[in-house]
Amino acid sequence: MPTQCDPRPVTVRPGRERDIVALSGELDLASTAGLQPALRGLLTQGRNRILIDLAEVTFMDGFALGVLIAAQRDVRRSGGCLRVTNHPTLLRLLAFTGITGLFTLEAAQMR
Repeated sequence: MPTQCDPRPVTVRPGRERDIVALSGELDLASTAGLQPALRGLLTQGRNRILIDLAEVTFMDGFALGVLIAAQRDVRRSGGCLRVTNHPTLLRLLAFTGITGLFTLEAAQMR
């Protein structure tokens, strides 16, 4: 379900074991607006096993990292598990900020 008014869609793909939230394009203040409501919607439904797929992301800034950190916090509070695909931009931001162990990373799926 792509969100409205976002320059880059946030797509939620429901699954049996976990839901996948796929992001694409540049992730910054303007483009991450749809991510928080999408994640809140999943958590409200009790769907707290989530993979954030960054395979199609071309840029990510510190604001986007903050959104991912908040998502990790919210999912943990709900007793769930949030994983993020292993993306070079995310790895650089994590190393730069010194929080490399915050996320559970997994390889991106081949499309």
